[in-house]
Amino acid sequence: MERIVISPSGFCPACDADWGLCSHANVTGYFGEYIVSEVIVSRHPGALSFIRRYLGERADYIPVLAEATREDIEGKIVYGNLPLYLAAFAAKVLAIEFSRSASRGLEYNLADMDSAGAHFAAYSVCFKKIMP
Repeated sequence: MERIVISPSGFCPACDADWGLCSHANVTGYFGEYIVSEVIVSRHPGALSFIRRYLGERADYIPVLAEATREDIEGKIVYGNLPLYLAAFAAKVLAIEFSRSASRGLEYNLADMDSAGAHFAAYSVCFKKIMP
C-alpha cells in the first residue's frame, strides 16, 4: 500500500487536493509527523453506502462506528458527521452535506442522497475556550 506524506496543512503533495478528498488517501497516511488512520462514523445506512461508494475498496479496511467517543476519533480522518465538540479532536472530518433541500429526520438511501446533492465537505475544527 502506497503511503503519502502530507503537510500539516492537510493537502496531498501528489495532487494538491484536500487530504481525504484525493485519490491518494489510504487507510494509514502521514499528517505532518503523525501517523493518521481513518474511521467511518455513521448509523445511517444511506450515509454508509455513500461513504463506501466514495472510498471504494479502501472502505473494507476502515473501521465503522455507529457512535464515536473522543478516543475513537482523536487524531484520525473521520468520514461522517460529528458534533463540533468531537470534531475538534479529529485530524480532519469529511462531513456529508447536501447542496439541495434535504428534509431532516428521514432515512435516506443512496439514490435519495444523490438526488439531494450529497457531497463531502472537509473540516478541521479548532477548539478554543473563550469563557472563564
